[in-house]
Amino acid sequence: MLKILKFLCSYKYTLICSFYLGGICYLFDKNFLTSFYGLLIILNIVSILIIINILGRIKYTFFVTLIFSFFVAFDAYFAYTYHNPIFLGGLASIFETNLSEAKEVLGHVVFPATIIFLLSFFLIFMSQRELKKSQLLLKKSIILLTVYLIIIIPVSYFFIITKVERLRQEFPANPILTLQRLSLQTLPLVYNDWLTFIAYRREMSKFHKYGKEKRVLPNGIYLNKNNLSPEKIFLIIGESSWRKHYSLYGYSVATTPFLDSLNQEKNVNFKYYDAISPAPITREALRIVLSFSTQFTIQPFFREKNIVELANDAGYETIWISNQDQIGMFESYVGFISSGATEQYFPESQVRNKKNHDLVLLNVLKKNYNKKEKQFFVIHLMGSHILYNERYDSADMKAIKKSEDFFTIDYDRSIHQTDRVLKGVYNLMKNSSSSLMIYFSDHGEKIGKGHGFMEDGTPQFEIPYITVNKSNFDVDNVILKYINKNTQLLNSSCSIYVLAEALGYHVPDKYKKQAIYEGRYIFHVDSQVYPYSKIQREDNRL
Repeated sequence: MLKILKFLCSYKYTLICSFYLGGICYLFDKNFLTSFYGLLIILNIVSILIIINILGRIKYTFFVTLIFSFFVAFDAYFAYTYHNPIFLGGLASIFETNLSEAKEVLGHVVFPATIIFLLSFFLIFMSQRELKKSQLLLKKSIILLTVYLIIIIPVSYFFIITKVERLRQEFPANPILTLQRLSLQTLPLVYNDWLTFIAYRREMSKFHKYGKEKRVLPNGIYLNKNNLSPEKIFLIIGESSWRKHYSLYGYSVATTPFLDSLNQEKNVNFKYYDAISPAPITREALRIVLSFSTQFTIQPFFREKNIVELANDAGYETIWISNQDQIGMFESYVGFISSGATEQYFPESQVRNKKNHDLVLLNVLKKNYNKKEKQFFVIHLMGSHILYNERYDSADMKAIKKSEDFFTIDYDRSIHQTDRVLKGVYNLMKNSSSSLMIYFSDHGEKIGKGHGFMEDGTPQFEIPYITVNKSNFDVDNVILKYINKNTQLLNSSCSIYVLAEALGYHVPDKYKKQAIYEGRYIFHVDSQVYPYSKIQREDNRL
């Protein structure tokens, strides 16, 4: 008993560190001790302790220990916040986030992230000091780690891939992505971070390779110049907007007074639909919505024309107006699409730092509006992206004074400002004899938390989808063809086809059937496709 107590006392920080690492894995998968991959996860934890021992026995490794602690803390933060390891989509969102947005998000997470990093570093540093006294010498540690990395892991992965049919089919075409998906379940600590980064860089190399190729129209889709197309098309893309917080959709707070008034006007062709987003993060949602790529395949993004290219070919002047910084944008799907526009507007960084609200985009819109030209506007809002209190002004505060909590009132005010932006666009489109406005959000929001979570259900997907039509093009009849008759839901993934028809393109019926089928599915942050019917429903409005 004394020997046991002495041992526990001698290695108390190492034991605490072991439980800390195990706790991270538990938050990732509460059944990991009894799961199919449980043994590999346990070995993952042991290998981290071996690395800590190696770092403790080599001189001048303090800086390396800091970096290693960062990766452990990174995993711990994701475990604490998201309850899942870093996914490819999540890492891509981090790298592709513009500077101003990154600053705002960091302001929201800096305190818990700092505490987690300090805790991780402290436990790792103290464990190093204890393990120096152990009998696990440097040479043995290196041998054990080498055997783990070049024998145990490869052999285990070979066995798993050959036995799991889905992985066996995916591996020849996408070996790195297959290994990354497998690492999510078997190597959640540190190694998955590295594999995810490698998979991301591999994806971006394909992005740059295919981005230089000439894109074509999908088979059977062609431009019919005899079709009735609006002279002006306003495509407004919201951000993080959950439709259940729109008074238009029945919410108790008057967050959308302008849209509510349009809904009462008998002389206005105004429609709104219960819609869902194909993905809970911007990069994947807009990749699908604004190109012919789908939840199931990305290849059409590179090989077939996107919405801006369709508009250019149809004779429209294309104008991309964004309230999101240009910095880093052209390394992303959205940035690639916007780069093809005739004119592009992104706010200057110093202006964004002064709470550049979405209303400022109306001034840019008015300057670029030309009655004599056919114009296709894409207006990309900051909308209701966290931090919500950065997304509204005094007028929105005056309009919405009460709510259940400060997160909700800030969120509701941000939606109220979006309503004012839509009013401004509507007032401008009235100047044209033929115009169409389509508004939808890229994805929804778990209020107070964000989006891009595996476990937070339908609020991340439930979005508004609104049309105001002042033209001879029957947009509502087109949209009705894409609504799932069983669920009465419209997946915004069909938007590329709706917009193509609005631009004058002929879209064969086979694509409509395909869009309805694909609209039953969503592309989640783990890069997997799931039936939307399997997503946990959540009706609370906080």
